Amino acid sequence: MASQAPSRLKRVLGSSRAIWIAAGAAVLLNLPSLTTGWQLDDLFHRAHFLEVGPMTDGSNMTHRMFDFLSGDAEEILALKDVGVLPWWTMDTLEVRFWRPLSSFTHVVDYWVWPDSAVLMHAHSVFWLAVLILAVGVLYRRLLGATWVAGAAVLLYAVDDARGFPTGFLANRNALIATAFGALSVALLDRWRRDGWKPGAVLSPLCFGFALLGGESGIGAAPYLLGYVLFLGSGTGIRRLFPIVPHAWVGISWLVVYKLSGYGTSGTGFYLDPMGQPFEWFSQFLLRAPLLLLGQWFLPPSSLAFAWTPAQTLVVALFGVVAMTGVFWLLRPILSVDPVAKFFAFGMLLAVVPITAGFPHDRLLFFVGIGATGLLAKLLSRLFDREISPAFGRPVGIVLVVVHVVLAVPLHVLMSTSTAAQEPIYAGPTRSLPDDPALEAQRLVVVNPPSAFYAQYDLLVRRFDGRPAPASLLLMAPGITRLTFTRSSSVTLEVEAEDGFLISAFDNVYRGETWPVPQDYEVSLSDVHIRVTGGTSDGRPRSVRFTFAHDLENVSFRFVRYEGGRYVPFALPPEGGSVVVEPVPFSLISPESS
Repeated sequence: MASQAPSRLKRVLGSSRAIWIAAGAAVLLNLPSLTTGWQLDDLFHRAHFLEVGPMTDGSNMTHRMFDFLSGDAEEILALKDVGVLPWWTMDTLEVRFWRPLSSFTHVVDYWVWPDSAVLMHAHSVFWLAVLILAVGVLYRRLLGATWVAGAAVLLYAVDDARGFPTGFLANRNALIATAFGALSVALLDRWRRDGWKPGAVLSPLCFGFALLGGESGIGAAPYLLGYVLFLGSGTGIRRLFPIVPHAWVGISWLVVYKLSGYGTSGTGFYLDPMGQPFEWFSQFLLRAPLLLLGQWFLPPSSLAFAWTPAQTLVVALFGVVAMTGVFWLLRPILSVDPVAKFFAFGMLLAVVPITAGFPHDRLLFFVGIGATGLLAKLLSRLFDREISPAFGRPVGIVLVVVHVVLAVPLHVLMSTSTAAQEPIYAGPTRSLPDDPALEAQRLVVVNPPSAFYAQYDLLVRRFDGRPAPASLLLMAPGITRLTFTRSSSVTLEVEAEDGFLISAFDNVYRGETWPVPQDYEVSLSDVHIRVTGGTSDGRPRSVRFTFAHDLENVSFRFVRYEGGRYVPFALPPEGGSVVVEPVPFSLISPESS
């Protein structure tokens, strides 16, 4: 991508064909995702649509598809009893998202091809193509019919951050929200620059569609504001007039969203900036540099789940240094180029709302629009021998390696990454015998390495058409040493050496802001659970489980996790104890089942 690049390549990138080539490249990279099937949250959605398994309701899925938990204590208790939620889940956990436009596309899937995962994935790939075309139109309008515009859309299309949401059916909303958000900005530009009056209506309408596609649609707002500030006309407050309709659309959406009770509370994976301003800001300081580093360099922010707090801090500090370097390189461009200022403004503000979620590159769709526009401009400068600094070419080569050479295989890998997790969450439950007695039993897993993945045990069995347990109980985290003591014929006490809630995924059910009380207890239909001791930082360490029947009763089946399988757990005799050693758990290299 140098000024000395082959003229033929420049002509192709500068032509309107570049947008279609980029969309084709994105589709090609995601073809492997067609075979990934239904994974993770897809199973819950599928259970509701088809009304399979416990606690399912297939009605009004256009509005309820992403309405996971309402915060109702009775509903939470019922889900704990079934085993869909672990026993330590906050009693008023609320995870409710309103994504009616995206949900409707899934409703269509289940109307037309309910048993074809391939066609559902093809539907998602279609929306990816729409997204790339929309972003390509935006780049071409702002950067002109230039090879830089073509390079920008191609870089955006092959970015590995596009892979995960395309390959994960439940994440289709990111594609839809970003596609309409990009169209909204492009239509605003056509209205203001070309005098195309329909754009005055269609631009705010598309912004509304972006918000109805998903909360991430708010990422279009920084670009709409950046447009009038850096590329618009007028002076003072008059510069903002063109986006007043967009503001009304956004405010109306927010009012309906809040009055309808949508939002999150009680989970560490999703923070509410308005309801938890201090908690959110403390996480923003860490998450923003992680996300920007994942956009521009390596490592991907998706790996944050595997880092310790100390490692997270180190990577975040590295992100600050790296982004300081990026802006130092960009300063000659930013000082004179209003389009570059628009891209930078949009990128930086678009990262703000996504810090409410746990870091993952799948959140970088809107951030990537500004970042990739800047990247294309920066590469054109770094490879221009007449104006590039002495070290420009080596830096440019590094950026090309990261954003092309590494991004392409990573894109394919991420598009199929949900299927790669299937051995982790499906392998153990599939290792259970096909015993009809399971249908009337509570499966008690004494040491699940991850409650987040074990929650799929029941649905995996049901969709496999195999005998499924009546209910599930996850006792204690298997990634630490556990001591089980049988204090009576019906009581099993467990002490976790490192305490409970030590995995990042445990924060899905109860964030640090809502610690488990030291006297916390919950009564399920056949077992009473009480915390009897805690760690110095307020997490449970020892817990007593009092069952309604003797532990050997046929209504219970005790198993432990070992080598990616569930094997029978030998209960200790009354008054005796047994130690279960920690089990390894890695999403990168799962144990074979």
